[in-house]
Amino acid sequence: MIRKTLFFCLTFLLSFSGMAQSADSSLYLQVDLANRWIFRGMSYTESPVIQPSFGYDNGRWNFMVWGSYPMEHHGYVEIDFTAEYRIGEFMTIGITDYFGINDSLGARHSFFDFRRETTMHMFDVYTILEPFRKVPLSLLCSFWAWGCDREEETLKQNFSTYFELSYEKEIGSFTADFFAGGTTGKGFYAERPALVNVGLGLTKEFVIGNLNLPLKTEFIFNPDAQNVYLNVILTLK
Repeated sequence: MIRKTLFFCLTFLLSFSGMAQSADSSLYLQVDLANRWIFRGMSYTESPVIQPSFGYDNGRWNFMVWGSYPMEHHGYVEIDFTAEYRIGEFMTIGITDYFGINDSLGARHSFFDFRRETTMHMFDVYTILEPFRKVPLSLLCSFWAWGCDREEETLKQNFSTYFELSYEKEIGSFTADFFAGGTTGKGFYAERPALVNVGLGLTKEFVIGNLNLPLKTEFIFNPDAQNVYLNVILTLK
């Protein structure tokens, strides 16, 4: 355990040191406030959430740490670690480690539990394609390659997949985005191939001094589960 901890800390410090010395480095941080945490057509909380994040983006590499904390007792908490690399102007490849935890007082998070049968880590390998220079259309292809995406009884890996097509359009001072996402087979998102995340979002950005405050409202419909959500997200950055 001590070796694992030292290795993790050393790797982080070396990476951060290299980034800080880069002339074109760009550090960022933000906080999102939302009435619910809705992710890929599924609700993860029954209360509002606070979602802090910080990272480094130099235009080619992007590293980010993101978290979600509900305003309720014993709610689902998650901390994610993301690394992305942009290939040209039209493709981004990335990997995210989703780490779900019980954040009750006295609970052990077991961060270094990497046994596939018991770990709460889950690795998402994904690609984002933006094939058209003048058309704001993007395609997300996601594959949960390893971790707690597993069947409850057999503990076999589900290898869940998710694909999402999204389109953005400027409408006056607003930005509208349309999206539709689904899965190709039985797994985390559904019991069969299904459309699970369809919706429309509308964003307006407010500027107060040096503070940017994008406000987004989105309507989300999960056709497979027949669930519907109206979500509002305020971002401070």
